[in-house]
Amino acid sequence: MKKNDFFLIFFIISFIVIVCFCFSKEEVAVPYGSGTVTPDNPVDVIPTDPNLELKDIKELRKSYSNNDIVGVIKIESLGLETIVVQGSDNSYYLKHDINKESSIFGTEFVDSRNSKNLNEDKQINVYGHNSRNKDYYDNLEFTKLNKIADKEIFDGLSNIYFYIDGEVLVYKPYAVKVITTDNEYTRLVYRTPDILKKHLENLTSNTMYCKDDCNIPEDKKIIILQTCYYEPDDSYLLLIGIN
Repeated sequence: MKKNDFFLIFFIISFIVIVCFCFSKEEVAVPYGSGTVTPDNPVDVIPTDPNLELKDIKELRKSYSNNDIVGVIKIESLGLETIVVQGSDNSYYLKHDINKESSIFGTEFVDSRNSKNLNEDKQINVYGHNSRNKDYYDNLEFTKLNKIADKEIFDGLSNIYFYIDGEVLVYKPYAVKVITTDNEYTRLVYRTPDILKKHLENLTSNTMYCKDDCNIPEDKKIIILQTCYYEPDDSYLLLIGIN
């Protein structure tokens, strides 16, 4: 087999494999991949709100006895605030809570392929469960993302704050997208400018809503919050933010 053919097959397999955990048909797509995330310029971590305070992530790790905790994500207008972890794979925290105990609700988590220096990553992927059962909503913070399917709510959406060790990464909500099959949007490695360009074009194609001219500049950093969605069934709802 030619070397180029090998890498092509490897890439296709890496982005096709999806690990899912379901309850009452609720699921979250968890892509696997390999390779080191290519560093770019750090995200602008200067808070736009002078009252914005850092969160003590080290204290959270100590409080929960969990060194996998990497930060806290907050979207004030949605009332969304949740501790986020990062495991060694993209399956453990589908079935375990922040105390590492077995749980159908899992824990919101960063893609295991993201680096440990999240402020250097071009794109950060964060996954969390959703549910049709509203009785579960108190246990699933990402169910609040369902609200962004309403354009009025999306248009008024506040910044996405990602508190990490000693910093706050600030992203502006940019697009809402529903995915049914293609998971190229989870790509974290861009080996050529053309690959990056096509990736950004893919992120903004066929969006539900999009701000500005729906064209993400190549120098922007990206965060994607993903949860399951049910319109249509077996789809995924994405909130795409840029810095």
